[in-house]
Amino acid sequence: MPSTNIHDNFALQDDVKLHDLSSGTSDTHTPLIYVPGFGGDADSFRDEMAYFYPRRCISVGKRGLGKSSAPASGYGLTGRLNDLTATINHTINTEAVTTPFCLMAFSMGVPVALSYAHEHVANLSGLILLDYRAQYPKIADNVYKGLLEQGNLPHHYLTASYQESENTPLWDVLPAITCPVLIIRGGQSKALTVEEANQYMAALPNAEIVVFEDSGHEVYKPDYQRFITTIDTFLAAL
Repeated sequence: MPSTNIHDNFALQDDVKLHDLSSGTSDTHTPLIYVPGFGGDADSFRDEMAYFYPRRCISVGKRGLGKSSAPASGYGLTGRLNDLTATINHTINTEAVTTPFCLMAFSMGVPVALSYAHEHVANLSGLILLDYRAQYPKIADNVYKGLLEQGNLPHHYLTASYQESENTPLWDVLPAITCPVLIIRGGQSKALTVEEANQYMAALPNAEIVVFEDSGHEVYKPDYQRFITTIDTFLAAL
């Protein structure tokens, strides 16, 4: 897909500029909105937008990364949920994204997406959860220090996210999420255990789980086409 078909957009949340990307024009496909993991910004979904074209796709950015503003605070679960809600409201109002839509989230984006789904279930035709438990974590000291040493993410983003993180279980909100749910788990991953996958199945009234036995946490590896096809099949059935 030509890069000119992917557009930069910006929403405002309490004067914070939030970047997202949009692509596609189809009115016959369910729109897909993507929430990246902890270190991902809106640009992390560009390749997938090409595969799903002409489906309307939105990739959500986050404060402190990429082209978004980097304010002093707002990096905990509540702030991330408020930012996601502001971005979705903006895209629905200005970018011709229709409801209901499918919301997809990876890793630490999953608890943010679950929080949104709980509050706005009527907006969703589907939910895709990629290899993470229904829990927002308290970021461990060693994880924080390791990410700082890697130097791949802005210092302020890491520090504010670490300081504002709180362990927040979300298992009790799951029964209210009645739309179809696809959960993809990496067989070699520790981010979503077999027991936690079973918790999802027990709590969600309309869920299915697919396990990529040879995948780790990055479930799009080693078979990217399998990943795309699994998602595309789910979307087509909505």
